[in-house]
Amino acid sequence: MSALGLSDSLAHGPCVAFALAARERYRTVLGFVLIVEAAAGVALLLFPHSVARLVLDAPPGPAGFTRLAGLLLLILCGLFAAARAFPERAKIANVVGVVGRGAVAVLLLAGGGRLIAAGLAEAAAAAALGLFYYRYFTAEVMSRP
Repeated sequence: MSALGLSDSLAHGPCVAFALAARERYRTVLGFVLIVEAAAGVALLLFPHSVARLVLDAPPGPAGFTRLAGLLLLILCGLFAAARAFPERAKIANVVGVVGRGAVAVLLLAGGGRLIAAGLAEAAAAAALGLFYYRYFTAEVMSRP
């Protein structure tokens, strides 16, 4: 990525190219986050007791709530797949996704224990998605005449 000069920053072509590059970077980061979350959702559905023992360090209880969490995670991944496909049209979904991930990170960090690792990962995902979406959104706005 090259820096735009003063004369280039007023031209329409480089701004559009920069917006397209920023869009692809955001879509790549969101795609990676969705793949990791979908894998976690599948693990929660298929192996609820193993995941509960790994994450909570306690004897597993009924598998119903663990499987429900996996199903909800998969549903959210499906909803955010549309936000990945068309980030310029799904602004609310993207912003709610970043804020929601931040809220989940705070709750996981407050849970303590082994949940801290998941909270840190969710906080990193929220920060990365927020940063890349902000860069994409500003580049998209600047590319319009």
